[in-house]
Amino acid sequence: RYETLFPYTTLFRSLGGCKKDKEFTIRGKITHAEDQTIVLEELHTSSLKKITETKINKKGEFEISAMTGIPTFYLLKLNDQSFITLLVDSAETVTVEADAANFDREYNVEGSPGSAHVKLLDSKLKETRHKLDSIRSLDNLYKGNPEYDSVRPRWAEEYDNIVKEQIEFSTQFVRDNPFSMASVLALYQKLDNNFIVRDLQVMKTAASALNSIYPKSEQVQALYNNALQIVRDKQSADMKKFIQEQGENSPEITLPNP
Repeated sequence: RYETLFPYTTLFRSLGGCKKDKEFTIRGKITHAEDQTIVLEELHTSSLKKITETKINKKGEFEISAMTGIPTFYLLKLNDQSFITLLVDSAETVTVEADAANFDREYNVEGSPGSAHVKLLDSKLKETRHKLDSIRSLDNLYKGNPEYDSVRPRWAEEYDNIVKEQIEFSTQFVRDNPFSMASVLALYQKLDNNFIVRDLQVMKTAASALNSIYPKSEQVQALYNNALQIVRDKQSADMKKFIQEQGENSPEITLPNP
């Protein structure tokens, strides 16, 4: 009897181990958020899916567990206006510390390299936007001032340098982390309604690398297909330009009268 049951016992243990390997935990402390509900939502390409929620205790502490087989983007939300983005992999134990008053702006995250990368990207972009907003405010404030024409070129140059620095930062991040799902976020971040990373080769390399590891990821598939479409569009534009140039440079041929 024991010999018969042994294989099933081994199977159950194996299944239990697989489940445990895919389980992750997010725990943390949020001051001034006692008795509030904190929600975990999975971030899809065009929608959000609620995973679970829990009450924050009197000490500001909470703990949430869920399952994932690959690095996945989540929103940890106090409300629709106050949330942070996490990139959590299976078996991770993520620790989040923050204050409810500035939950989405200042927080600490540990135990999740992907989430640390997301925070780095978000923080840099927020810093860049703040600098650009400051220049715009100065520009609007000085309009009509006698000194406006003399100072505006300097501000325009400073504005362009800040944008250039952000482009270089994001591009280098993707170049250094082609196998990280955080690169998907970097490639889709925008500044002034334009994608920040504009280097097609960097995008192609990251899309190919991520697709080789996470072919079932919704975000990776979207990125991969988008990269393919951009390549096709560029090839089509290059061919059209080539044909036009060849047509303009071709010698005139005069046919003899019959």
